[in-house]
Amino acid sequence: MSRRTNSLGRAGEVLAERLLSKAGYRLLARNLRLPGGEVDLLFLDGSTLVVVEVKRRESSDFGSALAAVGRSKRATLRRIAADYAQIVAPQARVRFDVVAIDGERVMHYRNAF
Repeated sequence: MSRRTNSLGRAGEVLAERLLSKAGYRLLARNLRLPGGEVDLLFLDGSTLVVVEVKRRESSDFGSALAAVGRSKRATLRRIAADYAQIVAPQARVRFDVVAIDGERVMHYRNAF
């Protein structure tokens, strides 16, 4: 991954964090690394644990940002979230949101999968 791609990704995560914090979500973790993968952002929305995947695309040459969260990524996030919740908050409801950034357009998809 190039430095430019990495910095664009980080900037997207910062933008998503600000967006969700303004909406009243409470940040628990950024770039949470667990066996099997990483969660970009982890929030609480009320009592619901929200796993947030952030995808950013500067152009649509390779598809939309939302489409980039494919089956494999969704399965990985579900597995990581189940492990995390089992240890930290076994009774918590878990939701998966996506913040998709396509150029200047930012969309928050609640309960995306």
